[in-house]
Amino acid sequence: HASIGVGAASLPHQLKSSETYYILEGNGKMYIDEEQKSVQKDDVFWVPPRAVQYLENTGQKALTFLCIVEPYWNDEEDQLSD
Repeated sequence: HASIGVGAASLPHQLKSSETYYILEGNGKMYIDEEQKSVQKDDVFWVPPRAVQYLENTGQKALTFLCIVEPYWNDEEDQLSD
């Protein structure tokens, strides 16, 4: 469970694991490799393993979401990207 403040974004990163995001509240943009898509409440999307990805809040309130990682998230596998 995480939240991104208005005008903020997560850092571009990649995992060895896949991720499924469920947007609980707010609006934003999801970047996965070369693709980008607007997201809003109740949207669900999948990020494949090793894809460079980040989430940006483009709305007027916090962007809140669940991020389900399979297999379980491990700090050593989380790599920041340029």
